[in-house]
Amino acid sequence: MKKRWLSLSIPGAITYMAFANAIINRTANHNVNMPSDHVHYYATQNGNVCYLKFECPEAECKPVILLHELYPGFSAEEWRKTAEILSKTRTVYALDLPGCGRSDKPKLSYTRYLYVQLLNHFVEDITGNGVDIITSGGSFATAILADRMNPDAFAHIIAVNPPSLQSFGNYPTYLETLTRSILRSPVFGTYLYNLKFSDAATTDRLLTHGFYDIEKLDPKFARLIYQSAHYDYQQAKYLYAAIASKYLNLDLTESLHLYYKKLYFIFGSAYPNHRHIFKSYREHVSEAGMYVMGNTAKFPHIEEYRKFCDIVERVL
Repeated sequence: MKKRWLSLSIPGAITYMAFANAIINRTANHNVNMPSDHVHYYATQNGNVCYLKFECPEAECKPVILLHELYPGFSAEEWRKTAEILSKTRTVYALDLPGCGRSDKPKLSYTRYLYVQLLNHFVEDITGNGVDIITSGGSFATAILADRMNPDAFAHIIAVNPPSLQSFGNYPTYLETLTRSILRSPVFGTYLYNLKFSDAATTDRLLTHGFYDIEKLDPKFARLIYQSAHYDYQQAKYLYAAIASKYLNLDLTESLHLYYKKLYFIFGSAYPNHRHIFKSYREHVSEAGMYVMGNTAKFPHIEEYRKFCDIVERVL
């Protein structure tokens, strides 16, 4: 009797999850309104990468690249208000990183060097050497590793609320490797992904960790993150599987030791342990500088984007 019950319940559960996935995919992708202005595409061996380009009106403007937080749902739209202001004096390029936003989301094993390679090729083909770069969250690792491979490509790096240095050195355990396999599975993995990136869960993460003043969270921005996380039939789950299992992690210690240029950190005052995090980086880069923006959290460049741009202009 028990075996018969299991034989009925397991197919039933799989059918339920497949049905739920189909409904979520349909509703999340209904009336997706990803802005299309300033949009360009860059062809790579792993598909098309979307980027926003904001032209500077001056004849000669130094370019700057903006990298969003590397997490499903996020995109260059994180930087739009900042880019519009910075473009008064600079040509701004804001990328949708592979697996995010309007860029392709191939079914592959996402690693940090995938993004390092993309960034160096983008500089070589689109912006030219000597570009400044501003990163959000964990994308800092991509910039520092890209600079190690091609020091001439980048002039300055500004890191906005990076994670702790120690977190980049945590490599996958056997259990986390198993987790990655589960998350990449067709039905169950997609179902777990949909639970993690539901509309309510997405908004709750933004309200709890993203903003000091929740009144500054634009509901349209929260909705855009939710829709972007499910855009292209939940293909972003392959990126999430890599993040959740620490497949993107690489120890940055040696790269920081070799970094010889100015390195700037901008923290939100409510970002947890920001002074301790800065101290851990300062031990490896003596030329590191820190700015703390009051009354902001994880996204100071959204909450106080004008003040953020003022800091950037002073630094660069």
